[in-house]
Order: sequence, then structure tokens, then C-alpha cells
Amino acid sequence: MSRMLFRIAMVLALALLAGCSDDAVSTDAATDGAVDTGVDSGPPRDSGMRCEPGCDRTEACCPGETGSVMCIPITSDPVNCGGCGIVCADGRGSRCESSHCVCGRVTNGCQGTQDSFCCPPRDDGATEYCADLNTDSRDCGGCNDRCTPETSSRCEAGECLCGDEAGPCAGTAEDTCCPSATGVFACTDLSADIFHCGACGRRCQLDETCEFGNCVRGASCGAPCGEGQICCEGSCCDRVSCTSGGCT
Repeated sequence: MSRMLFRIAMVLALALLAGCSDDAVSTDAATDGAVDTGVDSGPPRDSGMRCEPGCDRTEACCPGETGSVMCIPITSDPVNCGGCGIVCADGRGSRCESSHCVCGRVTNGCQGTQDSFCCPPRDDGATEYCADLNTDSRDCGGCNDRCTPETSSRCEAGECLCGDEAGPCAGTAEDTCCPSATGVFACTDLSADIFHCGACGRRCQLDETCEFGNCVRGASCGAPCGEGQICCEGSCCDRVSCTSGGCT
């Protein structure tokens, strides 16, 4: 009798399991989370990028000039170079070749960022080039925006700076960027600095002062002297002609 009851119980259990459909299992899995479809994900269906008929392998479905989508040759289009909306003129290059913006000899183009920007040729016969507008003293903050030695010693964060100054010097005789003997740059008054009298690094002697950019021995001349001259007891002459009594 016990064997008969056991067999009846087994039959009922198998019948109950068979009653659970595959659809119920699938429904639970679908509500549990995302299901791997077995294919790579593509653009969202509601992106609006539909071109009929489909585009060629060298094309992409992109918005046209009128706003409607169309097949664009992304291998050569400078405003959709390698993909929709990749504009070469935005600092990447001047033309599109093989789906890459080209900047001069850089066939993969620049990044179009502040530290990798395509600049036009600096000189006649030169080519375009990728520039770091953050640090390049020849392209500081913009293409061909040069930091001059009279105003600055370096380019930092796209700005010309002189040493530890907060900005550039004016580049005038009264405000020129000069290095010290130890190489520290600072804005300097060339009209009065005995270590930079008239020019960076032009030193006056210990018994001299600096006026109007000239080293002065004795009485002042009241005005600048000529190139290579000093003020000697009120008169301008070269240094070798200056004696204790004046110019000889």
C-alpha cells in the first residue's frame, strides 16, 4: 500500500511541474531586469536619425543644412568628419580626409581643444600645425598671439606672464620684463635701474646712478644720451672718455 501511495504522489508532483508554462518564467525574467538580446546596442530608435534608403558604408545618416537627415560622406565632409557633427574648422583641421580632420602634416588632426588646436601657418610657405594655446609663447591664448620678450617670460594658462607677476609687463622703458642675475624675471624700470639701465642686464658701475636709461657719473645730463654713451659730469660721451673732470 505504501508503494502505491508513493507512486500516486510522484505522478501528482510531475503533473504540477508540467503545468508551469515557459511563458511564466520568461515574464518573471523580463520584469527582473534587462535581458541580453545577443547583439551590440545601437543608436536609440527615437534618435530621429533615419535615412531611407540606408546609407553606404562610407556614409552616415546626419542632419543636413536644412535640418532634415540625409546620408553624408563622413570620409570627406569637413563638418561631419568621421561622424555626425565633427567639424574640422573647430580647431581640428582645415579639411577631412579618410574620416580624419587634417592639420598640416598631422593627418589625424588636432583635438580642437586649448592644448591641441589647429593654427594657420605662421609664415609664408609654412604649414598649419597643432598648437598648445595654454603654454606656447608663440600662440598664447590664440593662434599667433605672441608673448614678446619685453612683456613676458612665459605663457601659462593662455596668458603671457613675466616671472611671478600677475600679468605681462607693459613693454615700455619704464616697465620691461628682465631677468635677474639668478634668472628670476620681473618687470623692471630701465630708465632708473642700475642693474638694467637702458636695457636688460646693462649694469652701471658702483659710483654711478641710472637716469633716462643712461648710467650717470656725477652731475645729471637732464636728458637721455646716445647709444653706447654715459652721462659724465653733465655731458654725454663714451665711458672711456669719461674722466673725473668730465668728458675728454
